[in-house]
This record gives sequence, structure tokens and C-alpha cells, in this order.
Amino acid sequence: MSLVIQRIFSRNRLSLGLLACAALMVFALAPNPARADFMVGVDVDGVEPFESGAAFGGGFGLRLGGQFHIPLLALTPELAFTYAKFGDDYGPTIYRGMIGGRVAIGEIIRVGVYGHIGLGRFELDVQGDDPSGSDVTYDVGLTLDLTLIPFLNLGVHAAYNSFGEDPEREAFEWLTTGAHVEFVF
Repeated sequence: MSLVIQRIFSRNRLSLGLLACAALMVFALAPNPARADFMVGVDVDGVEPFESGAAFGGGFGLRLGGQFHIPLLALTPELAFTYAKFGDDYGPTIYRGMIGGRVAIGEIIRVGVYGHIGLGRFELDVQGDDPSGSDVTYDVGLTLDLTLIPFLNLGVHAAYNSFGEDPEREAFEWLTTGAHVEFVF
């Protein structure tokens, strides 16, 4: 009986040793233990409306939040302000203040999702029946970030956006694509 136990132990010794080495490597290569940081993000956007007759435009976003980081995972609740101008001088302008968050997986290359909800202002400079107004707005999107330096994230993003939907008018919807930089303190 002891010979059988000795053989099982000697075969599993290699497996246990490899498992222990793999666990040590994961912990040794993990950049930092769990931590919380302050994050400031700046977005530069291209905006393309869906089925509204408005033309392609541009915009920007500013984001502030706390980034909770554990190895391989970053959680970021944030406040965001966005501005989008569609088309020429007569295209709609949308200002939005929102609350939301991001979840990203990875260390050097991070893939993530985000979403926000808040209030916005839709303005259109037209004569007569003015469709300008304030309403609920939201976005949901994807990110791809590069984090070579722990306090600086560079990335790209794409999002579906919607502004308002009440009985008097349909929601104004658009696609945002762009680049962002995040400073982590």
C-alpha cells in the first residue's frame, strides 16, 4: 500500500510543482495589489446620426471618476460631460451631463464596456417650430485601451447614443467613435 501511495505522490509532485510555479508567476507578474485611484478622461469624438438627416460632426467628452483596480480588472464609476455638434452651422447640438461607469479587463491592453445615463440639451437653430429641449439621454459602448505607463491610458471607443423619446418626437440616435486619454492619479 505504501508503494502505491509513494508512486501517486511522486507523479503528482511534478503536477503540484508546476501548479505552484504557475501560481507564483501570476502573483509575481501582477503589477499591483488592489488600489483606488482618481481618473480624468478626455475624449475626442466623431458623431454620425442614424436616420435623422443631420450630417457627420464632431465633439468631445470630459470624464471624472474613481478607478478601482485589482489585477486584470479596472472598475470606474464616473461623471461625464459630452458635447456633440452635427453637420454644418445649422445642424443640431447636444450637451449632456451623465453618470455611469466602465468595466475593463486586462493590464497592458484593456478591453472594456461602458454606459451612462443623464440629462441632455438638444438645440437646433431654426425659424418657426423650435424642436430644442431637454430630456433623458444615455450611451452604451466599447473601449480598447493601451496602458504602457500606470498613470496614462490611451484608447479608442465606440458607442450607441440616444437622446429623449417622448410622445411628441422620436429619440435622436447617433454613433460615436473616437479616441481618449485618461490620466490616473
